[in-house]
Amino acid sequence: MLTRRDYTNPYVAHFLNEMLSKSDKETAQGVSKNQCKTKPAVNIKEDDTQFVIQLLVPGYVKDDIVIDIDNQVLTISSKEKEVEAEVQKEQRFTRKEFELGTFHRSFTLPENQIDEDAIRATHENGVLTIEMPKREEALPKPARSISIT
Repeated sequence: MLTRRDYTNPYVAHFLNEMLSKSDKETAQGVSKNQCKTKPAVNIKEDDTQFVIQLLVPGYVKDDIVIDIDNQVLTISSKEKEVEAEVQKEQRFTRKEFELGTFHRSFTLPENQIDEDAIRATHENGVLTIEMPKREEALPKPARSISIT
């Protein structure tokens, strides 16, 4: 539990005392629970044959996630979920902080390097993985010798 303390800096003391004296509703001022935007952490990897994007999306199921590609831009977002009012009325919470907000992430893909028809996505253990194979012409060419004539 947070408690008030006396601080030597009056500005810090005033700020902390004000913040601790407000309820959660006063602090959140006008932001509804379903308007909460999150920004999932991302890993982007590249090897000789593909690019891989991984998003950390715990709590989301695959049906909650939308992946689109348009004009070399890959967009990953979540659908808005309607919270069932009846379920919430039946349950009595002392405190409820579990809430899945919506998210929207966009990535510009390298031009003419991705085989868009071969992109695959999987969702496992809260990690969304998008594998994007490179086009044949974007793959590295093996070294070769050139003869002198």
